[in-house]
Amino acid sequence: TESFWGVQARRVLKRPVAYVVGAGAILVLVGLPFFRFDAGRIDDRVLPEDAPAREAATLVRDVLDFGELNPINVVALDAPVSDTENSAALRSLILELPNVERVVDAGGFSTPGLPPLPGSSFNEQFENGTGQWFRVTASVAPDTPEAEALVESLRAIDNPFGTELLVTGTTANSMDTVDAVLDRLPLALVIIAIITLIVLFLMTGSILVPLKAVVLNLLSLTATFGALVWIFQDGNLADALGFTATGSVDIFTPILMFCIAFGLSMDYEVFLISRIKEEYDLSGDNDQAIVAGIGSTGRVVTAAAVLLAIVFTAISTSEVTLVKMFGFGLMIAVLVDAFLVRATLTPALMKLAGRANWWAPEPLSRFHLRYGLWENEPIHLPEPDTVPEPTQTPEV
Repeated sequence: TESFWGVQARRVLKRPVAYVVGAGAILVLVGLPFFRFDAGRIDDRVLPEDAPAREAATLVRDVLDFGELNPINVVALDAPVSDTENSAALRSLILELPNVERVVDAGGFSTPGLPPLPGSSFNEQFENGTGQWFRVTASVAPDTPEAEALVESLRAIDNPFGTELLVTGTTANSMDTVDAVLDRLPLALVIIAIITLIVLFLMTGSILVPLKAVVLNLLSLTATFGALVWIFQDGNLADALGFTATGSVDIFTPILMFCIAFGLSMDYEVFLISRIKEEYDLSGDNDQAIVAGIGSTGRVVTAAAVLLAIVFTAISTSEVTLVKMFGFGLMIAVLVDAFLVRATLTPALMKLAGRANWWAPEPLSRFHLRYGLWENEPIHLPEPDTVPEPTQTPEV
């Protein structure tokens, strides 16, 4: 009796185009919000509402001046404090920028449209003789597009001192962290893709199967991240899941999720493709190989995915939004990959490709035959020019 997953594979093989279009449309639709992904850093709102640190920050945010808790610090290197003329010029340039509420430096307190108040002993903290320090209080919350635009404007100021102008603070730190991560991300993705393609080629001897595996994994993970943006960044299901949406997603969480989910999905891919390849080598029948592969590995893959989904669901019950998003996202990733990708898209695409699944250029085929990863050594066939001549039987 054929297993449930074998029967399901036969259904997919009968209408592969319909399954490719249907499953692909679902992944694309769910993944569309990912294009609105806004990377940021965590703040107090990832904590439970009754956490003391969050209660204090909420009070400052709602009742007091939250900008004072997260100032933007500007430092003019090698600018002597005695140079009050250039100091006043730089202060005026800062006050002219949008969303600047106050500037405090060695010369005193300054606000837009009003003369600066004289300095006091408090302002001695801004005097060190080797540079000038300006503390800028913004009228907008940190880690918002307006605050980021203010940091960029501060960094673009033509410093009257003629020295380097440095900007730091909560918003600047977040911007630089995101930029540093995103700058190296393409290289990391290329390394992962190349190593994955090489290993899968050594296992299958195919060009198309490794490419299909990488593309489907990326499509599956894009759908997962799209769901996270819709839920956690946009705030949908915030009441149901019990978290506060901040309008951004922590930059490190999707990267960690990508590494774990990509590894798990590749693990499932190796289980499935190795069994299909084994059957194809024996029978030469592409359809039968797909049915046999999914029928024999489907239970293992889906059981493993369900067990992992249970674990990740338990993790998502955390009251810390960062941990909740990590568990919830990985739960979606393993279920989508096991049921939608491995059980639907993979067999449908392999059916459409037919014998092309196992094609490779002649030089690569020879390379795989000699250096590939084989569970059993391939049968050795002598070269045509080495086949011995048949001996003639003497006439009686």
